[in-house]
Amino acid sequence: MRSLWNLFLRSRDGSVAIIAALAIIPMTLLIGAGVDYGMAADRQAQLEGYADAAALSAVTPTMMTENNSQAQAVAQNSFNAQASTLTQVTYNTSDVTATVTTTPGNVRTATVSYSVPYNTFFASITLNVGGRELEIDSRPSDAIALAVRSGAPIYAAEEVISESAIEFEHDVEESEDVVEKFKEFLDQVSPEDFAAGDS
Repeated sequence: MRSLWNLFLRSRDGSVAIIAALAIIPMTLLIGAGVDYGMAADRQAQLEGYADAAALSAVTPTMMTENNSQAQAVAQNSFNAQASTLTQVTYNTSDVTATVTTTPGNVRTATVSYSVPYNTFFASITLNVGGRELEIDSRPSDAIALAVRSGAPIYAAEEVISESAIEFEHDVEESEDVVEKFKEFLDQVSPEDFAAGDS
């Protein structure tokens, strides 16, 4: 067996396949990070377009006959209505500011500004390769999946926890108790239990 292993290590015939197999992991992570960045940039461009459209709604010929506060309300409502259609973007309507001023000569200026935190988080995987630490950018889902499979610890920044943590309103059972109850359920359940619901 040892001679077979040595033969495999010295052979150069399959080295491309091994290198390609090892390269797939970082390539997949980079592609995932690129997709996430592209989606975030697309959402940002959409929000900028919504802000422009909202500002323009305050200077339409119809709105020019209205006072500044009415034009401001229309601009803010226009932005809120459009931005609410975006998925994966949560914002507080108080983070949207519309400012409308009209100078003598009936020249109106409308500005819509917003602050929107994205629910896009990024992760990094830290590998120890030959005593050297190597950090790879990753999507959080990929990093968590690799950590769970390999038994590696998972760390999260305090800001991420405070922004996205879910607080339970009831007492949370110990995970070991939940696992035990689930195991008991699996021991007692049969395929017929699921078929009974079809009738």
